[in-house]
Amino acid sequence: MPSTAVEVRELTVRRGERVVVDAVSCAVGRGQWLAVVGPNGAGKTSFLLAVAGLLPSHGQIEFQGTALADLPVKRRARFVALVAQTPVIPPGMTVAEYVLLGRTAHLSSFGREGQPDLDAVGVVLHRLQLDSMHDRRLESLSGGERQRACIARALVQE
Repeated sequence: MPSTAVEVRELTVRRGERVVVDAVSCAVGRGQWLAVVGPNGAGKTSFLLAVAGLLPSHGQIEFQGTALADLPVKRRARFVALVAQTPVIPPGMTVAEYVLLGRTAHLSSFGREGQPDLDAVGVVLHRLQLDSMHDRRLESLSGGERQRACIARALVQE
């Protein structure tokens, strides 16, 4: 398995006529972190959306040596999880139900969550100190708690 988890080469993103990401290259090794920093409107979110395959772009994006374009959507979801700045929060859903959605990429076409999925949710909820809130409705959480639930959903996606 390659030591590079994500490699981006000459990534360019256009929004209409405007180039918002211009020929950016970077590589992130397994277990490493990358911070994307810049002023408002600099293209940080567009860059991340393109790397996740959610925004059209030009250039090369690889996950563990496999081109993003060659990965089926479900397999891509096992490599990439994205926490939006303003996530869509389904009404009436509990924290545990919402976090469990992160396991979708691990299910077969008509499969249901099993004990390993529920265990993964329990571990992540505990790790983010959300285990006491597992049965609370998302809309009852504070902004910070809600953001932690969104991070939990991304982490449980593995």
